[in-house]
Amino acid sequence: MRAGYEVSISTYIASAIQDALSGRFDLITLDLRIPGMDGVEIARLFFRQHFCQHIGKPVLVISGYLDDNVRKQPKAAGVLHFLPKPSGVTKLIHAFEEAII
Repeated sequence: MRAGYEVSISTYIASAIQDALSGRFDLITLDLRIPGMDGVEIARLFFRQHFCQHIGKPVLVISGYLDDNVRKQPKAAGVLHFLPKPSGVTKLIHAFEEAII
């Protein structure tokens, strides 16, 4: 299913932060489990450093780890959406549209 989105993937924290600051994207999507720093930590860094306000972009965190503590962390970090894995393409697209509209 194609929804008209262009996707860019960063596999390293430094490149993800650099990409986020570029302003090229309408939405930042982070996996909760990223080697070296998890997605919630990166989101906290973005909000603490005013990266998200500076670039004006919403943040969505995706994770296959679904305990209650994990579900609360993204919201506490300022993340707009938390999407559990697997969610399927339809739910992912809906979360994208909800975040950028």
